[in-house]
Amino acid sequence: MNGPGWRRSLATRLTVVATGASAIALVALLAALYVIVIHQVDAAVVAGLRARAADLEATISMDGAAALAAEPFAQLYDGGAVQSSPSLRDGQRLVPEQRQVPAGGQLVLTQDVNLPGRSETLQVLAQTLPDGRVLAVGTSLELRDSAADRLLVGLGVAGPLLLLLVAATVNRVARAALQPVADLTREAASITAGEDAGRRLTVVPGDDEIAQLAATLDAMLSRLAVAFENERAFVDDASHELRTPVAVIRGELELALSDLADGPGVEESLRAALAEAERLSKLSEDLLVLARERAGTLELRREVVDVRGLLHATVRRLHRATGLELSVDCPALQVRGDEPRLEQVLANLVVNAAAAGARTAVLRAAAKPGDHHSHWALSVEDDGPGFPAGFAEAAFGRFSRADPARTRTAGAGLGLSLVAAIVHAAGGSVTAGNDSALGGAAVRIQLPQNLDG
Repeated sequence: MNGPGWRRSLATRLTVVATGASAIALVALLAALYVIVIHQVDAAVVAGLRARAADLEATISMDGAAALAAEPFAQLYDGGAVQSSPSLRDGQRLVPEQRQVPAGGQLVLTQDVNLPGRSETLQVLAQTLPDGRVLAVGTSLELRDSAADRLLVGLGVAGPLLLLLVAATVNRVARAALQPVADLTREAASITAGEDAGRRLTVVPGDDEIAQLAATLDAMLSRLAVAFENERAFVDDASHELRTPVAVIRGELELALSDLADGPGVEESLRAALAEAERLSKLSEDLLVLARERAGTLELRREVVDVRGLLHATVRRLHRATGLELSVDCPALQVRGDEPRLEQVLANLVVNAAAAGARTAVLRAAAKPGDHHSHWALSVEDDGPGFPAGFAEAAFGRFSRADPARTRTAGAGLGLSLVAAIVHAAGGSVTAGNDSALGGAAVRIQLPQNLDG
C-alpha cells in the first residue's frame, strides 16, 4: 500500500480512498437495511399473532377451550390450570407466569419449546380475555430466522460486489480525468528536453482546473522559451565579443615572438596586447555585473554621496577623454547610494553620448520629494543625433547597438544595459528618449534618496 506504485499513482490513491469511504458507508447502509428488514418481519409476525389471538378468542367464546385442539401453538390459562394445543406436552408453558401478562393488555416474548425430535423457538403473544383468563398463541421463528440468514448472505455477497463496482468506476473516472494531466506532463517533458522547444502544449477544452493548468503551463513554457532564446543570444554575443580581443592578443603576442630582435615592434605588439587585455578585463567585469544583477546578487553600498561633487568630478575626468563640452546642473544634494557605481553609470552615459556624435552634454540632478519616500532624479542630455527610431525601447538590452553609421566607435553594446542593471539593483528606474533640451538624446534615472535608512 505504501510502495512506489502507491506514491506515484494519484488515480490509485483516489480509488483506494474512495473505495474505503464507500466501504464504510456501504457497511453502515447494509447494517441499517438488515435491521429495518428484520424489524419489519418481526412486526409482521406479531401482527399475525394478534390476528390469530383475536380469531381464537372469538372461537373460544363460542366453542370453549376445545378450539385449542386445532391450533399448533396455543394455551389458555385460568389461574393455575393450563389448556394447551396437542403439540405442547409435558407441562411446557408459553408464558412462564400468568401474572406477567398485564391486565387488559398484551405480552410479546420469545420462548423455546421441546417438540418430538427437535426444539423450536417461538414468538409468543399473550393477552388477557374479558373473563380474566389469559390466552397465549405462538408461531415458529424458523422461517423468520431462515429469511434473516438468507438476507445476511445476500448482503454479504452484494456488498463486496458493489465495492468492486465502485472501485472500478472510481478508478476509470479518475484515470480519465487525470489523463490530460499525464498528456501535459509528457508533452512538457518532451519540450523541456529540447526535442521541440518551439512546440506548445495541446489545448485542453473547457474551463476547468485542468484547462487552466494547461494554459498556465503553456504560458510558462512560452516565457521559458523566450528566456532560453535570450540566454542563447547572450552566450553567442558574449562569445563573439570575447573571441575578438583574445584573437588580437594572441596575434600580437605571436607577432612579438616572431621577431624578438625588433625592439620597437615587440613593444608595439605588447602594448596592443595590453590594450586588448584591458578591454577583455572590462568586458568580463561588465558581464559579471549583469549576471549578478540578473541573479539578484548585485550588492550596492549605501553611503552618503555628495551628488554635485560627484557630477563635477565626472566632468573633470571625462572632459579630456571624450572631447565633449560637459556641464553640470545640480543644486546641493546628498543621497545614500553606491558612489563608484553611480560614477560608472555617469561614465557609461557620457561615453555613449560621445560615441553617438554629440559635442555637448549636460549632467543634471535634483531631488524629487515623493508621497512617502523621497527620490532624486539623474539625467544625461546631449546635442547628438539621438536614438534611432524604435531603438529607445531596446536600448537597455544586453549587446544592443544602434545603427553603426550613427556611431563613431564600436563597442560591445553593454553600456546602457549596465546602467539599467545598476539602477534596478538600487531600486530605481531608467528611461531613454530623444527629448533632450539640447536637441539630442536624454537618459533619465530616478532613484530612492534613502537618507533616513
